[in-house]
Amino acid sequence: MRVLRARVREAIKGTRPGQWLVAVRRLRLWGGPGQAVLAATPGAQWTWGGPMNGQDGRRALVRRIATGIRFRYAVETGTHRGASTAFLADVTGAPVHTVDADPVSGGYATRVFAGRTDVTVSIDDSRRFLERVAGEQVRTDPVLFYLDAHWDAQDLPLWEEIRYVFAHWDHPVVVVDDFAVPGDPGYGFDAYGVGRSLCLDDLLPHLPETVEAWFPSLPSGSESGARRGCVVLVRSTPPAGWDHGGLLSAARR
Repeated sequence: MRVLRARVREAIKGTRPGQWLVAVRRLRLWGGPGQAVLAATPGAQWTWGGPMNGQDGRRALVRRIATGIRFRYAVETGTHRGASTAFLADVTGAPVHTVDADPVSGGYATRVFAGRTDVTVSIDDSRRFLERVAGEQVRTDPVLFYLDAHWDAQDLPLWEEIRYVFAHWDHPVVVVDDFAVPGDPGYGFDAYGVGRSLCLDDLLPHLPETVEAWFPSLPSGSESGARRGCVVLVRSTPPAGWDHGGLLSAARR
């Protein structure tokens, strides 16, 4: 009977309807057509020029911070294709917990990191994700946060993410992507309307008084890649080993 069933399946595969069924099954295994297209696209993981938007200065900055501080783990919101995720895991030598709200990007990243035990990918709202991580992981040791979940003009979770991180972790170092750098318009940033621009003025109402904001000292003209700005947030009493090596300048509040 088993041999007969196998012969029937092979016979069906040879027909046009059978070929369609095989194709549909493969799409389902890949999580749908969106993930299948990404999987078949060479270099799909390296969108935006690679890790940290392809920016050498940004990578040097994160690497410098990670060299001085022994992070217990890293948290990323906005996985996208996972290029920066892999960089964070490699440069910190610590586990990375990352989340993306988009099922296509999140599903693709899940497959990319299927063989890595140091990267955990979630598909969820970033705020719910942070609550879950706070409930499951140690919060008293230094933790690196890379916040990049701000693609939806209708919903900007960033301010809530920042408030939550500094309310629940003792020694966080927070890097926010796509942030305006004061005095250097060559760095790109995101803006979604009144009170919703990624800039210092709109950030300050959400920032505890004990938290300092630092910006890249590297001029945008000397940066590579997409030249997107960033801000680094750290308590006025930073974690042991905090050393930006002159790559950051403190903002005046």
